[in-house]
Amino acid sequence: MISLEAISSIYDQYQIWINVFVVASLVFPILAILSIVLFAPVDFWLHSAKRARFPLIQFIRNIVALPVILTGIVLCFLPGQGLLLVLVGFAISDLPLKSKMTNRLLRNKQLRVSIDRLRTLANKKKFLWPDDFKS
Repeated sequence: MISLEAISSIYDQYQIWINVFVVASLVFPILAILSIVLFAPVDFWLHSAKRARFPLIQFIRNIVALPVILTGIVLCFLPGQGLLLVLVGFAISDLPLKSKMTNRLLRNKQLRVSIDRLRTLANKKKFLWPDDFKS
């Protein structure tokens, strides 16, 4: 078992990096959510076709998206906007399950209402949702 003194010495040694990580994990999800929700076109969720991209760009997008998705999954069990962050992660990725997982998340009416509320607060038009999502 790790003693409290060992944890304290590790914290003292890496205090700056731990604090940078904590601040980044608080700020980055908010920026990611706002960038997709506020700056995406109104018909963003209607077009699920995968566009051809250079492999390097696909790789970079997936490397950026995976931590966002994983953070969203963790935030589903902790206080925070977990589902919204998972949705944003899939939106910026080029993963094979992107459209299937995005459609599954968007079937949640409360999530769509939250997204539309954010857009309304920013004086943006609400998203156009696919017909099979409307209940």
